[in-house]
Amino acid sequence: TASYFAIGEHHSMNWVQFTHDDAAWDVIVSRHSPKSPFQGSAWANFRVADGWQPVRLVLENEQAAVQFLTKHRMGILTVCWSAGGLAGSCSPAHIAELPMAVRKALGGRVIYLRISDFREFASQHEVAYLGEGWTTSRHAMSSGKTLVRNLPADHDQLRAEYSSNWSRNLRRGEQRGIHYERWTTPDYTLMAEMYRDVVDLKKSFSADWRARPELLSHFATSFGDLLCIVRAISPDRKTLSYRAAVTLGSGAFDILAATSYEGRKCYASHVATDGLLETLASLGCTHYDFGGVDQQGNSGVYNFKHGAGGRDFRYLGEWHYSLPQIARRSVEHMIHMTRTSSS
Repeated sequence: TASYFAIGEHHSMNWVQFTHDDAAWDVIVSRHSPKSPFQGSAWANFRVADGWQPVRLVLENEQAAVQFLTKHRMGILTVCWSAGGLAGSCSPAHIAELPMAVRKALGGRVIYLRISDFREFASQHEVAYLGEGWTTSRHAMSSGKTLVRNLPADHDQLRAEYSSNWSRNLRRGEQRGIHYERWTTPDYTLMAEMYRDVVDLKKSFSADWRARPELLSHFATSFGDLLCIVRAISPDRKTLSYRAAVTLGSGAFDILAATSYEGRKCYASHVATDGLLETLASLGCTHYDFGGVDQQGNSGVYNFKHGAGGRDFRYLGEWHYSLPQIARRSVEHMIHMTRTSSS
């Protein structure tokens, strides 16, 4: 995999706005790494319903690409958020040039950019951002850490990577008659109710779209065949737990999960997770990203994903920049306060 920061390479190439259709954009990002569900047109089209508009940039040789979702605020501010980060290979000079390229595409008096970089953390990558005036966010949207695991095609090999305690809980669920199936016609109202119950239980941040049936339906429509949902059901076919992933070529990315109160008492989440991993392996996926963890803030979720065979992986994380630079901290604070008040 090529590094973002190929020092000495591509310096003559400039960022240009990508104006072709969604299909052409998806072809470009599919060629590059790292991959995430948030780089493609499906995510952009889903977020349009909440007022975000995509702006896409590529280097002239298409060796790097980035999708920002943008919103205008207060008449003078444009917020640009790239949850999927950069894809492909570029130099530190291109990192430096990116803010002005966004301003050229959007106009506006104040431009605030934030990138969540899914590249594996490396000191030289961190230095490249810092050296070009980007800084880490004090109020990051995520921890910058996740867990990943391989997906052997053989189910016994897949299960061999579970911890002994996780395997024991999976067997307990199966012994109670809990089994899984691919959920091809999901009940979005039920999914939203189960998710709201989880959020209330954990007192965690509010991911609003996961708790709203109409947005869950819109999300599923946007991602189409890329979305794989598995549910764990009781012997009388009551849905107790579900887990979903977005498939990205040979990889998959955890995106949705919830378990009912009844399901938490009978290890249904273990059955649903095992079922999803087995289903993804059968679809040809060879590796799985558990979609982020916070070991300090939510140790229960971390331990569950770790027990399911996940290995620690640190992203390069979130970086932000503003034009003018003096506005960066105040805009960051405003965004943080807005998110806190709506959680």
